[in-house]
Amino acid sequence: GKTDSRLETLEDWLEPYKKGVIYYLEQGRVLGVLLWNVWDRVDQARALIAEPGPFTPADLQGKLAF
Repeated sequence: GKTDSRLETLEDWLEPYKKGVIYYLEQGRVLGVLLWNVWDRVDQARALIAEPGPFTPADLQGKLAF
């Protein structure tokens, strides 16, 4: 995916700044996902990037369950 600081980001932390997911979005579409100390979610992140969206922040909170 694309992890560009110019994109809108949404943070979903289980433990703030220790374990979570950062979504990179453009017009509601997920273009990239950063998995921070989250293992075994790569395939789900790829599938989410492939979906056309649009997604709201509420849609994405907990989407890649820890």
